[in-house]
Amino acid sequence: MIAETMISGSSFSSAITITKSSGTKLTFLTSNTFGDRNMELEINAQSASLNLAGGGLINESLEFGGTGLSFTSLSSSGSIRYVGPLTVTASAFKEAVTVNSDINGWVNAASGAQVVASDSMALSSNAYLSGATFGSSQGMIITSPDILNDGYTVETLAFTGSDGELKFDIADASAFISQIKNNSLSGAYHPAWKSIFSQAFIGASHLTKASFPNCETIGSSAFIGCTKISEISFPACKSIENNGFSACYSLTSASFPACTSIGSYAFSACTSLSSIYFPNCESIGNNAFTGCYNIKEVNFPACTSIGESVFTGCGQLSKAYFAVCENIGSYALSGCPINEIHFPACKSISSYTFHRYPIKSAYFAACTNIGECAFKSCAIQTAWFPSCISIEMYAFESCSQLKEAFFPVCTVIGSSAFRYCGLSDANFPACISIGSNAFEYAAVTKANFPNCTSIGNYAFSQCSSLTEANFPVCTTIPSSAFAYCYSLSKINFQSCTSIEQGAFWRCSELTEVSFPTCANISGYAFYQCCKLISLYLANSSVCNLQDSLAFTSTPIDGYTTSTGGVYGSIFVPPSLYSQYISAPNWSYFSERIVPYGAFESATGVNF
Repeated sequence: MIAETMISGSSFSSAITITKSSGTKLTFLTSNTFGDRNMELEINAQSASLNLAGGGLINESLEFGGTGLSFTSLSSSGSIRYVGPLTVTASAFKEAVTVNSDINGWVNAASGAQVVASDSMALSSNAYLSGATFGSSQGMIITSPDILNDGYTVETLAFTGSDGELKFDIADASAFISQIKNNSLSGAYHPAWKSIFSQAFIGASHLTKASFPNCETIGSSAFIGCTKISEISFPACKSIENNGFSACYSLTSASFPACTSIGSYAFSACTSLSSIYFPNCESIGNNAFTGCYNIKEVNFPACTSIGESVFTGCGQLSKAYFAVCENIGSYALSGCPINEIHFPACKSISSYTFHRYPIKSAYFAACTNIGECAFKSCAIQTAWFPSCISIEMYAFESCSQLKEAFFPVCTVIGSSAFRYCGLSDANFPACISIGSNAFEYAAVTKANFPNCTSIGNYAFSQCSSLTEANFPVCTTIPSSAFAYCYSLSKINFQSCTSIEQGAFWRCSELTEVSFPTCANISGYAFYQCCKLISLYLANSSVCNLQDSLAFTSTPIDGYTTSTGGVYGSIFVPPSLYSQYISAPNWSYFSERIVPYGAFESATGVNF
C-alpha cells in the first residue's frame, strides 16, 4: 500500500522540507499557501534530483496554483523533476518568485504526455526567471493568454522537445514571446494566429522553422537575425512588414501565395535565398531583397510598384518579370546581371534602375519617363519606348552597344542622356529640347529632330561619325553644339537666329551652309571648318557678327589648304550688300561678301 503524506493548514511559519521516499504520495490541499516572502519550500534539501513520481506513480498528476498550491517565494538549488501529466493553473506563481535552477522536470513528460499551462502560468510583477528549461516530448502547448503578467523579466527560456517545437494554442502570446532573447527554440507553430508582432522572434538564433497557417500579418523585424531558419510556411500572410526576415542567412525559399505587400528590407541579406513566390504581391518596399545574391529569377505578376534598391546586390539575378508594374524605384535592379526583363505596364523608371546591366534589349511599351542614369553603362542594344515623353540626364550614358532607339513621342532629352552611346541613328521626331552633352561622343551618323527648338551646349560635340543634322525649327545653336563633328557635311537650320561660340568648331567636312533667318554669329562659330566655301545669309536685316574670329582657319578667312586654293564666299541679299561690307567685323571679309541674285531660287527664301 502506498503511503500518503497530507500537508494541510493555511500557513507555515518556518521553512518546510519535504523528503519523498519511494511509494509515498504527496497531496497539496486547496488551502495550502506559503505566504511569507522569506519562506522557502525545499524539495530535496540535499540538492539531489528527486523524482516526484517515484515508486511507479508516473501517471499521478501534480497541480500548481488554482486548486493546488501557490508560492510567493520559491528557491530551488537542486533539480526538480516531475514525470507525468502536469497542469499549471492560474496564480501558480505570484510576486517575487525567483527560480534560479534547472526546473526541467516541470514539463519533462515521459510516456509522451503533453504539458498544458491552462488559464495562466501567471508570473506577476517582479517575477524573474533565469535559466529555466521546459521540455516535452511533444512540445509545449500553452492554452491561455497573459502567460506572463506585468513587471516580469525573462532572460532565457528554452523549449526543448523531441521535435524542438514551441506550439501556441492561444490568440496572443506577445507578453511571453517578446521576451525570448537567447534560447534553443528550433520551431514555432500556431494554427490560428492572425499576426506575428514586431520583433517576436528577434534573436532566436536556433529557430529553424516557423509555420503559421492563418497568419495574415508579419510584424517588423519579427524574424530578424534568425540565422538558422530554413523553413517557413505562411500560406495566408498578406503583409510582411519592414525587416520581417532580414538576415535570415539559412532561408532558401520564400513562398507567400496570398501576400500583397512586402516591406522595406523584408528579406535583405538573406544570402541563401534562391527561390521566391509572390503571385499576388502588389508592392515591394525599398531594399526588400538587397543582398540576396542567390536569387536568379523573379516573377511578380501582380506587382504595380517597386521601391528603391529592391534587388541591389542580387549578383545572380538574370531574369525579371513584372507584368503590371507601373513604377520602378531608383537603383531597384542596379548591378544585377539581368539579360531579360519584362515590364510591359511600367510607366516610370527611376534613377539607376538598370545601371550596369548586361541586358540586351529594353521593351517598355507604357513607360513615359526614364530617370537619371536608368540604363547607364548597360550592354543594351535595342531600346523601344513608344510612349516615353521624357529621358532624364545620363539615362543611357556609356551604352556603347546601343544601336537602335525608338522614341516616337519623346519631347525632352536630358543632359548626357546618350553620351558615349553606340547609337547610330538619332531619330526623335517629337523632341523639342535636347540637354547639354546629350549625344557627346556618341556614334551617331544622323540626327533628325524636326521639332526641336532648343539644343544644349556640346549636345553633339565629338560625334565624329555624324554626317547629317536636321533641325528645321531650332532657333539657337549653342556653344560647341557640334564641335569636332569631323564628318558633318549636311545641316538644316532654317529657323536658326543665333549661332553661338564654337558651335561648328572643326567641322572639317562642312562645305556649304545656309541660315535664312540668322541674326547673330559669335566668335569661333566656324573655327577650322577648313572646307567651308559657301555661307548663305538671307535675313531681312544684317546679321550681327560678334567677332571676326568666327571664320578663323576657313577658306572664308583665306585658309585654302583643304580646298586647293579656292576661297570661301559669304552670300547675302543684294539689298543688304552695301551694309554688309561696311558693317562691324563683316568689313574684314568684304572681299568675300557676294550679292547673290540667284539666291532666292537656290534657297527658296524670298528677300
